Amino acid sequence: MIPHFDSLMHIRWEPLVGWALIHSLWQMCLVALMLRGLLCALSRTSSHLRYVLACTALVFAIALPVVTSLWHLPASDSGGGTPALSNEEAALLPNGETQHHLTQSDHNKSGLPWRQRIHQHLESALPYTVMLWGMGVLALSIWHVGGFLRIYRLRTTHAEPIAGPWQTRVQDLATDLGIGRYVRVLTSVTLNSPAIVGCWKPSILFPLSALSGLAPDQIEALFLHELAHIRRYDYLVNLVQIVTEILGFYHPAIWWINKMIRMEREHCCDHIAAEYLDDRIAYARTLVSLEDLRLNAPRLVLGAAGQVKVRIQRLLGIDAQLDQQNVLSVTFVSLLLLVVLAYPLWAGVVSTSESWTSLFDGRSLAGWQQRGVGQGEFYVQDNQIVGSITKGTALFLCTQAHYSDFELEFEVKADPNMNAGVQFRSHVYDTDTTAWIVKQGRSVKRVFKPGQVYGYQVEISSEGDRTSGSIWDEARRVKWLANTSSDPIASRALKESAWNSYRVVCRGDHIRTWVNGILCSDLHDNVSQTGFIGLQAYNRSSAESLSVYWRKLRIRELRD
Repeated sequence: MIPHFDSLMHIRWEPLVGWALIHSLWQMCLVALMLRGLLCALSRTSSHLRYVLACTALVFAIALPVVTSLWHLPASDSGGGTPALSNEEAALLPNGETQHHLTQSDHNKSGLPWRQRIHQHLESALPYTVMLWGMGVLALSIWHVGGFLRIYRLRTTHAEPIAGPWQTRVQDLATDLGIGRYVRVLTSVTLNSPAIVGCWKPSILFPLSALSGLAPDQIEALFLHELAHIRRYDYLVNLVQIVTEILGFYHPAIWWINKMIRMEREHCCDHIAAEYLDDRIAYARTLVSLEDLRLNAPRLVLGAAGQVKVRIQRLLGIDAQLDQQNVLSVTFVSLLLLVVLAYPLWAGVVSTSESWTSLFDGRSLAGWQQRGVGQGEFYVQDNQIVGSITKGTALFLCTQAHYSDFELEFEVKADPNMNAGVQFRSHVYDTDTTAWIVKQGRSVKRVFKPGQVYGYQVEISSEGDRTSGSIWDEARRVKWLANTSSDPIASRALKESAWNSYRVVCRGDHIRTWVNGILCSDLHDNVSQTGFIGLQAYNRSSAESLSVYWRKLRIRELRD
């Protein structure tokens, strides 16, 4: 679920970028393998279709990692930590519970599932991954800027306008091909083959050696090839390819997909030129002659040289096979990355779990038990659970079942001035229990009575204190473990007097909460690993009875 646009300014982008890079390792491999299969299956089809498929594959290769990170945007922003306990608190937590401040090595010894351990190791490496990727992007960007400067010099200082008759002929050919723009032709002594520069104001750079060394009909054929690039806006597509190569420089699949795009693009232009000339053999001979003058230019220009053997085979209808060495290399690397990375990485984002289970049948409170003392009750009305209580009363409606690692979702609406919450991994005191709590900066003892509910609670507050989504330690440490009140986004996630969607995810010591798709709490706390779910209704100060409403309560247990 993607949060509101205003929250994007407050999101930590480092984990988002890092996980996008990690997931790109297998996702780009998958795209490359699919493209490989399609190109093999469609080897006899038109070059235009193959070109479109290759371009589509490139879009998917870049988009999939981005979409994956954005889809899991709330879960990627970690802003919490492990709340500290005083020595007195740690020594006298209720029922002998202790809190563990786990280091990475502690996690490895704690029997966590292997997929989760891999996920934790990768998560700790995200800052270095993003840093190295950023350095690579910067280096390639500088290199390509140098390429742009080289092209600018080629067009401005090392080229002259071509003789009048050829300029006129090129413009006539452009008109025949449906190009409405003026195409400028320049001659260059530094190039060995024709090239296109520019998109909206295109120029053809034509080598003097080719102008003097080829027959007029061959020169015209080369001009047709370059004009085909202009008609298809290939220069613009090539710029997009360069951007993808900068961003995905680390992945062989990106380079291979771009190579397929460039090869199919040349095939497309060859066919346009050959169809205009109506003589494929003559055009093929032109390509052979041109190979002797092959271009050695940066990839920021488009030319007619390169891959001549494969292009002639395609032009004459001979089955042309892809470069087997490159294909085998990409296929091997892709399969290896898929096998090694896909399963554990996907498990780190999309938890392997059982199906969702409804906690409320819409008709009765079967499976629930009311706890607490005071004037009020829980009842069912219009497929909703309603907690209605009087002043000074705090009641709990608790599940009889206990849950450890889980994902909980529900919708809630509360009367104004109502304070409520949902307990999780919670318990009930059986006897008088003494514990330490922090009050006004001091640790003091407090006695909790039998029947008192204690444990983690996600806050639902309509009292204007903007703590909804925070995590409170009910009747145990009696303090905020995570507080949203100072967060400009999370503190405004709750909608007053309206239905709000909540989500709570607990896995091991990691606890996170969302309100209306916005991450509110993200902390590590290991005091309780299991317990019941409890709905709390608390009327702190209102003289009249207040109510809180729940619906669509469901849970799924997260398995190893």
